[in-house]
Amino acid sequence: MKVEWTSKALRDDVVRVLNLRGPGQAWTVERLRRAVRRLVREALAEPRLIERAPRQPAQDRLSTLVHGIALADPDMTLREIAAQLEAMHEPTPRGGRRWSASSVKNLLDRGRSPVSRRA
Repeated sequence: MKVEWTSKALRDDVVRVLNLRGPGQAWTVERLRRAVRRLVREALAEPRLIERAPRQPAQDRLSTLVHGIALADPDMTLREIAAQLEAMHEPTPRGGRRWSASSVKNLLDRGRSPVSRRA
């Protein structure tokens, strides 16, 4: 059975964040797939987790990623979010390496619920 999980970029993002969480066995995309399939098989997770996800434009993916970081730690400043994105080696919307607070703010402002943050 072949599982169409989500977009490759999102899988890579999840694996990267899991590997930032500290010591232990490193996660890979395949290891994450197996874990999610097992959770679904044992009825501990919803089956829609292993369904194919619709394609998203790159800006939507970046916006989702930035909003996820912002929601995970509401006390993070825009500069701290930018530093987190750089630590994840996430390219900027224009393909650069260095994130600025204004780029993070633009992505947050484009989202559904703008988050007020200090630079």
